[in-house]
Amino acid sequence: MGCSSCGKNIFTEKIGKCKDCIYLSAVTSVLFWTLWCFSVQMFGETIGHFAKHIFLFLALFVNLLFIAHILTYLNDRRQIKNETEKNNTSL
Repeated sequence: MGCSSCGKNIFTEKIGKCKDCIYLSAVTSVLFWTLWCFSVQMFGETIGHFAKHIFLFLALFVNLLFIAHILTYLNDRRQIKNETEKNNTSL
């Protein structure tokens, strides 16, 4: 990735910092849920249970990554807002 947050080595310092990564995980989450629904409805029993479970697990894990991005982003915004309010009241 091109931003300074994505260039860091520690995963916890990366997550929730880059809006491009948040958008990418949202789009990927929707894509994998769509693939899973499509594979279940269109192929039915012709596609193996293994492939259905792979799509399901990919969708779940990408969705968990997206939720982690959103929660971290909201927590960081809340901390910045609290620090700004504290600095404004001390002036």
